Amino acid sequence: MLRITAPSRLHFGLLQFSQESGPNCGGLSYGGLGMMIDLPRVVVELSAAERWSVSGPYGERALELARRSLQACLQSTISAVKVDVRAAPAPHLGLGSGTQWA
Repeated sequence: MLRITAPSRLHFGLLQFSQESGPNCGGLSYGGLGMMIDLPRVVVELSAAERWSVSGPYGERALELARRSLQACLQSTISAVKVDVRAAPAPHLGLGSGTQWA
């Protein structure tokens, strides 16, 4: 079993900088400012299984990301995973939940 925990991120805003030198000479750069917080957080437990299954909040999203991640493992001997979402913040609250899921 693999347990993955990802804290939330408070987003303070998107910043825009002008660059006078470097790879984007004369262009614009963007960056974000934020702070990690321990709670709420995403907690997902994964274990090998005979068929794909999911339980917990936002399970379909977790299942999709687990499938994509397993496909990226070129030498994986696992063909299916049981995904158990133990905790997850609600989306669209400015906590970076989409980033944390990914």
